[in-house]
Amino acid sequence: APAAAALSIGWLMASNVVFWFLTIQPTVTMSLYVPRYVPGLPVSTTYWVTTVIVLALQMRVTAMARGAAGHLRFLFVGIWCMLASFCAMAAAGTHAGPVLVAAVLLALSQVFYGPSFDVLVTGDARARGLDTGQALARQHFWQNLGMMTGSLAAGALFDLGLYWGWP
Repeated sequence: APAAAALSIGWLMASNVVFWFLTIQPTVTMSLYVPRYVPGLPVSTTYWVTTVIVLALQMRVTAMARGAAGHLRFLFVGIWCMLASFCAMAAAGTHAGPVLVAAVLLALSQVFYGPSFDVLVTGDARARGLDTGQALARQHFWQNLGMMTGSLAAGALFDLGLYWGWP
């Protein structure tokens, strides 16, 4: 519990908004990017890759985190996977390989970050004597706020990239 106690719930919620704001960026962008720059790759491929990885690994990976410190480490692994996903997409050009690597890394970021975040929020709520259901509901509000604004930004950035001629 010391690792969880070191985190304020405000920091956790802010990190959640930022994580999902950034995570939705490649998710939206891949569906716009693939048909325009990698037309040989079916547009749904990145969704299938991401979904299968999340479904296959999430429960197994989450079980490996032990205690709050383990879940906190998993948050950082998820953030690093997301950063690597962005780098792969930045290098993709017209090649399918980096786009698929980006999809795998994006899925891994969600596998590590999402459940561990929920565990830390639940642990914080229990430690404070708060209703865990209400704490998770607040967490999902901030997650959805990040995804909604991230989707809007992703579309706007993609359109801006087209305008400037940048993939």
